[in-house]
Amino acid sequence: MIIERTRAHWQALPPARQRLLAAGWLLVMLMAVYVLGRPLFNAWQESLRWRNLADQASTLPVSQRLTADDWGSLANATGLVLTAVAQNEASWQLRGRMERADALGSFIERATARGWHAQRWQIGKDAEGLLFELDLETYGKGAQK
Repeated sequence: MIIERTRAHWQALPPARQRLLAAGWLLVMLMAVYVLGRPLFNAWQESLRWRNLADQASTLPVSQRLTADDWGSLANATGLVLTAVAQNEASWQLRGRMERADALGSFIERATARGWHAQRWQIGKDAEGLLFELDLETYGKGAQK
């Protein structure tokens, strides 16, 4: 009954008015699809970002448990001389001397391959040569205990 009245009313309208109403309803439908579809699209994009982040996290090296002697041998292999080694929970503070400035970069690369990253580093110079300070931390802070 309602459909018949609506159809009769539609047919009684001039063709220009029918086209205008059809275009208006099409616009309303497109806007409704956009309003309803946008959150779904955003959720899909967010899930892709989390999946990519999980893939990147799985490629991080597993942190190896290292002792002060391990840091000393690693430093000697790269041309560094450690003067102070201190552990603070899951991080290490290293201080020492070096002959070449690029030796510290090589040391950091080797530490990174073992699952450690440089949180803070500093290079200085005194009368005897180059000095460095380096704070290293595991990628997963709880993994080192």
